[in-house]
Amino acid sequence: MKLRNPSLLRTSAIAAGLLLTATAFAQQKSPFYAGFGVGAAMTDGDYSGQVFSATPPVDPLLFRVNSASLNNGSRFGGRIYAGYQFTPQLAAELGYTDFGSRRSSYEVFGSTANYFVRGDFKASGVSLDLVGRLLVAKDLSLNARVGVMETSLKYSDSDGFSAPNTRQARLHLGVGAAWQFAPNMAATLDYQRVNGVGKTFAWTATDTKANGRLNYNLISAGLRFDF
Repeated sequence: MKLRNPSLLRTSAIAAGLLLTATAFAQQKSPFYAGFGVGAAMTDGDYSGQVFSATPPVDPLLFRVNSASLNNGSRFGGRIYAGYQFTPQLAAELGYTDFGSRRSSYEVFGSTANYFVRGDFKASGVSLDLVGRLLVAKDLSLNARVGVMETSLKYSDSDGFSAPNTRQARLHLGVGAAWQFAPNMAATLDYQRVNGVGKTFAWTATDTKANGRLNYNLISAGLRFDF
């Protein structure tokens, strides 16, 4: 039998080939993923010790620290990130973390009167990490991360002083777990930490960034989306 429309046959064959290719592509898991987490941000570091041990700006007889404290309680924090999975066990991840705000206070005696100052720290950071994953059950994995975070610390106080933004490169560490409850979605629980953010407290007018050196932590729960 002679075909009346050979171009129709060619078109049908091309369409079938494209359909098979699209189906195969859809079955392949993309190495890219993204996610978010929200939770409790905390700090540690001997802020009061830094204030008390700082060299007085004037004669010690005319200057005295009465008290100094930092609110180390948990505050709201969060993170967003995107990653590339090289292998099932290793990924690279770019993220942004907001460690929330932290309130400090100190009272000093200067010359003839006491002065009370309240400060506000706001810390965040952009991180680039290597993330290792270990599958411990069918849908459950553990992870550990190590990388570099460029931290950003903003400080202002009740005297109207606002310090320049302090940016530093710091070691970024973390551990976590993920439950793959859907083919392209996982519930995550993570802990991350960055040490030595800021500059050690000093009574100086020449270094306006010396308002306290602290360590920041975040415990967050969230979702990861595999593309």
